[in-house]
Amino acid sequence: MEQDAEAAQFLKEASQSVKKNAYFMRKAMEEDNLREALRYSAAMLGELRTSFLSPQRYYELYMQVFDELGNLEAYFADEPSKGRTLAELYELVQHAGNVLPRLYLMVAVGCLYIKSGGAKSSEILKDLVEMTKGVQHPTRGLFLRSYLCQRSRGLLPDTGSPYAGDGGDIHDAVDFLLTNFMEMNKLWVRMQHQGVARDRDRREKERQQLQDLVGKNLTYISQLDGLSFELYAGSVLPRLLEQVVSCKDELAQQYLMQCVIQGFPDAFHLASLDALLGALPELQSGVKLHAVMASLMDRLARYAASDPSVVQQLLDSHAFEKFVESISKVAELHGDIPAVSLVEMYVALMRFTDGVHPDKLDNVNRVLGACQRGLAGKGLGGDAKAEKQLVVLLSMPLSSRDAVTVLSLDQYPPLMGLLSGRTHKDMALKVVQAVLAQGMCVCSLDSVEMLFRFIAPLVHEGEDDEDMDEEDMEEEQVMVARMLHQLTAPTPGLQFAILRAARAHLELGGPARLKHTYPALAFCGLKALRRLTATQQQQQQSGTAADTADAPAADAEDAAKEAESAAPAATAATDAPAAAADGSADVVDAESSLQWLLEVALQLAEVPAPMQALRLLLVCAHVSSEEAGLEMLAYEFFEQVRCRGVMPHVVSVDIADVQLQHMQGGEVGCACLHLVYKWSAGWVCVGALFS
Repeated sequence: MEQDAEAAQFLKEASQSVKKNAYFMRKAMEEDNLREALRYSAAMLGELRTSFLSPQRYYELYMQVFDELGNLEAYFADEPSKGRTLAELYELVQHAGNVLPRLYLMVAVGCLYIKSGGAKSSEILKDLVEMTKGVQHPTRGLFLRSYLCQRSRGLLPDTGSPYAGDGGDIHDAVDFLLTNFMEMNKLWVRMQHQGVARDRDRREKERQQLQDLVGKNLTYISQLDGLSFELYAGSVLPRLLEQVVSCKDELAQQYLMQCVIQGFPDAFHLASLDALLGALPELQSGVKLHAVMASLMDRLARYAASDPSVVQQLLDSHAFEKFVESISKVAELHGDIPAVSLVEMYVALMRFTDGVHPDKLDNVNRVLGACQRGLAGKGLGGDAKAEKQLVVLLSMPLSSRDAVTVLSLDQYPPLMGLLSGRTHKDMALKVVQAVLAQGMCVCSLDSVEMLFRFIAPLVHEGEDDEDMDEEDMEEEQVMVARMLHQLTAPTPGLQFAILRAARAHLELGGPARLKHTYPALAFCGLKALRRLTATQQQQQQSGTAADTADAPAADAEDAAKEAESAAPAATAATDAPAAAADGSADVVDAESSLQWLLEVALQLAEVPAPMQALRLLLVCAHVSSEEAGLEMLAYEFFEQVRCRGVMPHVVSVDIADVQLQHMQGGEVGCACLHLVYKWSAGWVCVGALFS
């Protein structure tokens, strides 16, 4: 705190000195006294020689001086009209006593000299960039070179520029900016090695405040009109990457690689992908390579989205394979790379392949497999951030592709197995959400078994169930119940096989889950049962119509069958294994289906969930009698209502009456009706005792 107060006081005094000298400088200019103007301007610039201020406070002082230099430059620009050439003035300012003011004045006059056409741009700029090496203090040198870069921006001998030709060409412009960049980077890196070790974090923060001064050079290079890919690939990129790698500074490498990727055109990156990826393994282990690669892959993905022809270029250049190889090489060379950084690189790669190759499911499997191999042996190390990123990686293909197809990839299960209990449960919920969002139908028994293996943490009892409140449990299980309606098959036989498989998993969830999932399971069974009875009725109607056919036609058909008896027999023998393997060949009838529903209802009553069980029993009784024609089984459903003790939970016995009033007559129907009214009388009497 004391040091900050001293720095603030020093800045205040320096600022007052700048204002004082600037006042006398302007007064000397008004009197056309060049020598006094130079003297006071040098004194004003001398305030920038301090090393006591932090970069942020130094910037405040620099901007104050910079504004006053604009007035001085305007005064210098009028000197030729008074008989003094800019060449003479350029020589004169070099007599300033201190090096820092001298160099600022040389830059100001030198840029005017180039602008006037009196000197070649390449010669003056080369002179200035070499002379500024005289300031080796990091902060002072960075701001001086930033001033040089800013003032010379419009004076470069770029292609089409008025300063090109005799004043140089695009190569001179690139050479000037690259030289200035490399010298600034050396100053910037040097800041980290000054001072005591305990101030390392403070210096790191100060360096981050100055990084844009260094990157400005690369921005100006990328904006040169004459920068072709040949020049970029042959001169600019190799020198940039050499400087980035050789500086061996994590902060500098991180920032400069981002500058290269964000600053230069996408087409350049696509054509020079090998060079960019080849530099990544040579960077320091502390560099966040996942962020660098993510930036590169995201840019190429956006480039491909904007121009369909780029997709083919990416395919021809094998960009995906190169990214996979590069990440693997980085993981191999940097064995201590954090798990979260490794997973984030594969997240970026998955985002790239989703954007560029959405139809290539094999690429998804390769990304998952490469990530699994990269994490083999060390896992996630209990890193919560790494687990979160792994969930992102596993979720990405689910959002854009068929969820069941993605889950069937052989590399998906081992990677999902790296998740801890709670995170595994979150991932299982995302799988359910993906199935619901896509509205897809899971129509094979194998797919259902696979799906329930992935969502096992949602449907099985777990140790963390006690920590969950009832509302969260209900929200999760409602999602599972909704998913059950997506388990549909083309035939009732296969449908019940799927529902039996689902029940085997659901019953492991305990009472807290069953009261939410079993009603949905049961009504899925009722839907399949109604399909079955409707099919049977159609078959009966078809059989009746066939019996009324003419006898001669039947005799002719029998004769034809006898003539061809050998061929059908052979065909049946061939098709039998296939039919047995097909789920549609499962034998199921209405009675066995209703017995299965009765088991589900009774298990639901034991949860206990009496009202849900009652409704299910009553509906099944109605279906047994009116749709399946199984009146004895209907009586069994009503008898279970009495035996299981769910009748006390009925708000009104009219519920049962509504179910029975549509039932056919007969002994069973009368027995059911007698049973219901017997219950009614019993509960009315019980009610009278307590009234």
